[in-house]
Amino acid sequence: MFQDRDKLYQAYRTLLSMALGWALVLVINKYFELKVTVFLCAFFSFMTALCIYLIDLNKKNTVTYLVIGGSIPILALLFWVRHFNPVLWAEEYGNWFVSYDGTKELYQARFSNFTIFIIGFVGIILFFLLTRTQLLKILLAIAVTVGLVILSVNKINIGKFVIGICIFYIISILVECYGIIYTRKAGKQEKKESILYLAPICLLLAILAVSMPSKEEPIQWKAVRHMYENIQEQIEEWKTELGYYFDNHGEEFFISLTGYSEDSGNLRNESSNLVKDEKVAMKFTGSTRNRAVYLIGSVSDIYTGDSWEKSRDDFLAEEQEYKLDYMELSYALARQELDDLENNSYVEHVTLKLQYNYIKTKTFFYPLKTSWFNLLSDERFPSAGPSNIIFDEPKGRGTSYEDIFYEMNLQGDAFIQMLRDADSFSYEEAPSIKLDSYRWLEDNVLIHDNVNGFAQRWDYYELLGDRAKLIKDKYSALPEELPARVKKLAEKITAGYDTDYDKLKAIEAYLQKYRYSFTPANPPEGQDYVDYFLFESKSGYCTSFATAMAVLGRCIGIPMRYVEGFVAKYEFQDKEDNMYPIKNSQAHAWAEAYIEGVGWIPFEATANFSGVRYTTWVDPSKASEQLGEAYPGHYEGNIQGGYVPFNGVPVDQELETKDTMNEIIAGIIVTIGTILIMLMLFLTYYNVLRYRYRKAYDRADTNQRLYLMFLKVLDLLKKEGYHLEEQETILMLAHRVKDRFHYERIIFPDVANIFMRYRYAQETITEEELKRVVIYKEGLSLKRREEQPGFKLWLEEFVFLMRMRNV
Repeated sequence: MFQDRDKLYQAYRTLLSMALGWALVLVINKYFELKVTVFLCAFFSFMTALCIYLIDLNKKNTVTYLVIGGSIPILALLFWVRHFNPVLWAEEYGNWFVSYDGTKELYQARFSNFTIFIIGFVGIILFFLLTRTQLLKILLAIAVTVGLVILSVNKINIGKFVIGICIFYIISILVECYGIIYTRKAGKQEKKESILYLAPICLLLAILAVSMPSKEEPIQWKAVRHMYENIQEQIEEWKTELGYYFDNHGEEFFISLTGYSEDSGNLRNESSNLVKDEKVAMKFTGSTRNRAVYLIGSVSDIYTGDSWEKSRDDFLAEEQEYKLDYMELSYALARQELDDLENNSYVEHVTLKLQYNYIKTKTFFYPLKTSWFNLLSDERFPSAGPSNIIFDEPKGRGTSYEDIFYEMNLQGDAFIQMLRDADSFSYEEAPSIKLDSYRWLEDNVLIHDNVNGFAQRWDYYELLGDRAKLIKDKYSALPEELPARVKKLAEKITAGYDTDYDKLKAIEAYLQKYRYSFTPANPPEGQDYVDYFLFESKSGYCTSFATAMAVLGRCIGIPMRYVEGFVAKYEFQDKEDNMYPIKNSQAHAWAEAYIEGVGWIPFEATANFSGVRYTTWVDPSKASEQLGEAYPGHYEGNIQGGYVPFNGVPVDQELETKDTMNEIIAGIIVTIGTILIMLMLFLTYYNVLRYRYRKAYDRADTNQRLYLMFLKVLDLLKKEGYHLEEQETILMLAHRVKDRFHYERIIFPDVANIFMRYRYAQETITEEELKRVVIYKEGLSLKRREEQPGFKLWLEEFVFLMRMRNV
């Protein structure tokens, strides 16, 4: 089959397509953390390319289409035998595809492998079609080159395998282009299969290029990168501004299908399809131990049956709700026994820095139990309403502030017991705080607060008592049209539980059994949103779960509120500013319950986020071993939970230098070893070809030797621009060459006449005639050696010997 040069060139095109497809899946695999091995990616690419090659090779054969058509019912039969539902599987795959974030919890090997297979399959077909024409191959090579530069500018590491494949493709196209230009200048027709003999050399150059020692950032591209970043940032700012002014229907944050929005709190969506937006809305850093931080953006209290709304009534005049909530938790802690406070971690002091990026909103984002914040940018302080904190005017890029809050140990036994004990608490008969516990808290937990001591207010119990009454009235209301079966379900779920906390955990656990979906169905017009979610669709995303949690909690008389915001995770730290991105895709919704005497407590009904919300804290005595990064300006001191913020970990320069040197030495050794091995292989192969050629020449008779010499003469003439065309005879070529080259009075027409006597008259050539041909060949070879460098001559001989190996 491979004797046919057209088929061989077709195989070369397939090889290029396979290489590019392999590079594509490797990039996708690395960037999206699909965790598929390099060899499995190569196997998928190879099998796809092989199938495409065979189909294209036999595209005129009817059997090919019979095999393809016959595979469909066979596949359907296999599905039926294995009880495999492709529709359900596709839906599961779609949900996984849009929700997978590279974490171990969401990873599924079957979906990752399928993603790589599909991307490779489509990519290789596309590349195979693009490589049909030379112009498209050149444009593709340019695109690959530009892509490598862009990835380098953005410091995206794609691995040496991908770089080597790209170099191989670029060099191959350059060689093809050079061959076309060279033959056109000589007025000859290019043989497209000539690249086949140089493909191994292109591969060798690519291997040598990627085997050289390299740093993590070999090229800085400072000027290009700076210009690119400036343009990109300006475009994103314009998009953010335009998005706000064209889509603005309110003044505060609301979650939406593309991350965040300032639209209304409508739970229905027309598209029924969640689209992830990876734009970085904000950045943050803080002194927590890499635990996710939930940032409150929007708090709603009125459930209408298909949306959440905010009441605009004055809550408590001249009081700030977020501070009252913090105070209530502080009083709850001060009522605990001193031994319990000293031996258990109830809360942890956290300092957070937030910086707005590509976002435009009046909303001030803050964590629950915030005690104090400080604006770092030149902005007016926001105003705190009933639950939402907002700026006077929309804020965007450049707005930054510092926030101090107290992270609650929601998984701690002591904290949970405090929540259960709160069932018997009432502000009408509230016990006083314990003085020794209060002093210990001020000395060890609240020492860094920039607020007045919470015990300095004489009316705090009365104030919090009034607030509790307002909360119970405001956050317990339900629409009259709410179906009775929703209330019956809430009573059924919580039957047998005594405390409000345990009832809420039962509801939370019940909802976590529902299916998380990015393509939920909309309820029919007029049907209650929660009723449809609980009894019919039984699938949805975070807004569905949070709404159901809040409504079911209210059904059993517990005040609940619906919250939307962001889940800030300590992932993908920016090396330039040491901050972590908060993308629009990290927008989330959850429910919070009011427990009198403690305050607002969050609950996570969305199963996918349960592991994010609820984390087990380490022993305080070991906390010093797990310090996280902070930023300049953090407070210092003895903080509850054993954590002291700091500005970074010193690096041992001597060990770092030693490790770097070892890496360089190892890289040099590997590079030298690779070069030597490849050179030895090529030299061995070259010597084998040369030996076989000489052996064949020595064993040949005079006529066979003449044939071998004449082929060499034609090859040398081709290098000089005289190529034997397909429709041209030897005699016609002799008329073109004439006496252009003559050695010892021997010209090419003389050599051609000798060859034609052997070829067509079948005469036996004498030794004298053979000597004349050898003299002419040696003359052309000497001229070539005088005009061309040695490496090029060796390369030309190598190509010639490869072409002669089957002669």
